[in-house]
Amino acid sequence: MSTYTDNSPHITWDDENNVNNHEDGDDGSTDEEEDQWESSSHRSGSSLRSGLSVDLKDIQSTLKEERGGWSRKAKLSFSILVTLAVLLSTVRVRSEGPRLATVESMSTKTGKLSSDDGTNSSNFVQGEDNMMLLEAKVELPYLANVAEMPVKPDDVPLLFHIPRSGGSTVKNILGECYKMTEATDVGRQKRHRTLRTDSLEIVHSEDGASFVNVDTSTVSGIQRAKKLGLVESGLANVIISHHLHPAAKLFNNEQKGRCFTLIRHPIERAVSVFHYLGVASWEENYDPSLAYMSIEMYARSKRAEYNGMVRFLSDEMEGDLNDSHLEIAKKVLQEKCLVGLLEQKTESFRRFEEYFGWKAKDEEEVDCRERWLNWNWSNKHSHPLVEDGSVVWDLLHRKNELDMQLYEFAKSLFAQQALMFSEQVQ
Repeated sequence: MSTYTDNSPHITWDDENNVNNHEDGDDGSTDEEEDQWESSSHRSGSSLRSGLSVDLKDIQSTLKEERGGWSRKAKLSFSILVTLAVLLSTVRVRSEGPRLATVESMSTKTGKLSSDDGTNSSNFVQGEDNMMLLEAKVELPYLANVAEMPVKPDDVPLLFHIPRSGGSTVKNILGECYKMTEATDVGRQKRHRTLRTDSLEIVHSEDGASFVNVDTSTVSGIQRAKKLGLVESGLANVIISHHLHPAAKLFNNEQKGRCFTLIRHPIERAVSVFHYLGVASWEENYDPSLAYMSIEMYARSKRAEYNGMVRFLSDEMEGDLNDSHLEIAKKVLQEKCLVGLLEQKTESFRRFEEYFGWKAKDEEEVDCRERWLNWNWSNKHSHPLVEDGSVVWDLLHRKNELDMQLYEFAKSLFAQQALMFSEQVQ
């Protein structure tokens, strides 16, 4: 099994990319929401052995420089450190090896455990625990299966919002054009912080959009919304969050969540983040230093993207990732989410409308929808493209190997889910 070690902090994700003219749009994610996504998708799970090897090299170099060569004392000190590194690495391998080997032998088709030669593994008990954990992460009982049709009147749409992937377009259409009341991040915005926190209320933005006074962009905000009975209140027509697993707990057996999402090519998203945050002075996580850094420097740094989609879909916010997390992410998408693609956002939104029964009521709402979909998404930002096969592309690809595999899987799901809908209008 491949293990993908995360040894880097992170910067945020950029929004929708118009595939034809290569302009970026604003995702509409709040600063805190994107800060949380960035820190979660890049928390370190670095290997102890690799970290120690770097330290030893530094010590070795320092000893040589300071002593002008190797003294007896220096040799002894270095030998002790090498011995300690080997011992600690061995402990780590022994403690993690059986767990990883057991997960590797799982069959994604049958869910059974076996060793490489097909016989039962000696680690069956531990493997069984891992399997139960994986199944629990996939189950999400209060999210309806995407194939369960029709959508029941009491079911509530849940936008799994991948920052910088087109989420603001959906939010703007539903809120501004279709006049839906949204549960998103409004509860943390400064102009609404004076609202009562012990009850649910509807607040309005300057453009007339309606929001419930909760913050579903944070886990603590989701917990508060749950305590106040957000879903049971019926105030929100749609709930928006990038915390899929915590948000799934908002619902109940009578009022299930219906997940839908837009997904963007991971490398295009990473490149767009780099260019966007170097100039977006209005963003809290604006980083002017990026304007003086080349895209290759960024791709080589510890700040670039690291499999954020797989982390949030597998609910594995810290530590290393491996193929089992990818399988969880795939299964969650396949069973629980209606998948849209940013490069096909018009067709994607058409499916969202058909699935949930949304429809523009008049010509004004039609014009509003077309404006947001096709030519007026927020914060457009043109930037140079990165070519497939270039050094930068390869660097970002290696850092986002699991997300790239998930993206290819999402494209196949998008094709399969076409059978659920009427024929696409060209």
